[in-house]
Amino acid sequence: MPSPMPFDASREQELADITAITHELNRRARECQGELDRIEAGQDKALGRYPPLVAFVHIPKTAGAAVATMFTTAYTRKAMCDTGNYISSPEKVRTKLTRRPGGWERWQRQGGRVAIGHTPYGSFRDHLPSDTRYITFLREPVDRVLSHYYRHVHLPGMSEAEQGNRGERASSLEQALVRMRLPQLRNLCTRFLCSHPTLEDLPSSAVEEAKENLRKFAFVGIQERFDESVVLLQRTLGLRVVPYLHRHVSGASARPSVDAISERERTLIEECNQLDIELYAFSRELFQQALADTDEAFGSDVERLRSVAHSARKEHAATVEAAREWLHHELPAGSTESMRSVVARAEAAGLTRAAITEARKELLVKKGKDEQGKRRFTRPSGASLTALRDAKEWLEQELPAGTSESRASLIERGKAAGHPTEALNTARKLLSVTKVKGPDGQWVWSREGASPAAQ
Repeated sequence: MPSPMPFDASREQELADITAITHELNRRARECQGELDRIEAGQDKALGRYPPLVAFVHIPKTAGAAVATMFTTAYTRKAMCDTGNYISSPEKVRTKLTRRPGGWERWQRQGGRVAIGHTPYGSFRDHLPSDTRYITFLREPVDRVLSHYYRHVHLPGMSEAEQGNRGERASSLEQALVRMRLPQLRNLCTRFLCSHPTLEDLPSSAVEEAKENLRKFAFVGIQERFDESVVLLQRTLGLRVVPYLHRHVSGASARPSVDAISERERTLIEECNQLDIELYAFSRELFQQALADTDEAFGSDVERLRSVAHSARKEHAATVEAAREWLHHELPAGSTESMRSVVARAEAAGLTRAAITEARKELLVKKGKDEQGKRRFTRPSGASLTALRDAKEWLEQELPAGTSESRASLIERGKAAGHPTEALNTARKLLSVTKVKGPDGQWVWSREGASPAAQ
């Protein structure tokens, strides 16, 4: 019997080449499938057929950002509409839902497919077409509260005096749940799924409203069963297996696990989320019923999704790295160039706009206009680069994803910390922080967890 060939460098290179070819074939297959989907959509458009809108009730910290990347891959970014964050600005959500030029039907004719945001079902229902299909994901309530608290609320070592300037920030779970009674930590899922959403105290009847509404939803997913949920969702919407990318995932050390918190903290969370606990149990029943109706190919589809998602993550990381290296070479520190020219050359080099955008922000490249009003890219250097980097790091910490705060307060504190206003304004843009006028006419900076969604 011949002895096996040694696993030398040449065979290792062969395996690497096979892996690279496999990734390229997967990429081309997704491109072909996407083109087929676009052709089919074009045929529907020519015949005047438009599928019902999908409204994604994205409850914060339920893996919705990953679902949003799947929708973007399946339908394109232009087919998505971010409806805003009800927690930080209910009025802004209402404005987005009511002031779409030409109405939602016109948006459908233009290729619109998915309305997605931290927007309650009741807000969607009052403004979207009657045949809209609603979907959502839920998460075990104690785990969801911990994730939300440690990402968006927790600020240790904060004094009582500082509390007045920090909005919805707290130094302890008890402070956030009991003293501040933050609605995002108290029955948030029920708030988003009942018929009459509110940030005030909920009536006990709200959970029955939410259950009745979920019975009519086209899809209800469970975050802890994410891959199975995504396959069910894709089947519900008539999609083929489409990959997703995880976004806004906190590191393992960023928050304690459910098992690591004290019994007192767990009891406190449960006492403040009795409605959500009941709703979550009901949602799991709906999910199990949907699983029971699947066919024999379901398990294979789940494994296929995991495989293509893994390949997509590796491909995305490689593409962003290639875009960063390309932009680093094409736009040296201290240089300014036409945005149109840079983007055109990047696309000619096979780089996507999404990859260039991510790479641009990593390199702190600023967008602006010249004297003729033409858009330009400027890459800072020297003292300007240092000031921008420091301002971005400061703003990232002071305004975490999912929070809002007065611009005046942020600028004042930033200047006190040594950050120029110009650097703070540029850092806001690099972090995709939106600005909107509050009820008092003052500007508010809002950093959403995701656009169109955050996990």
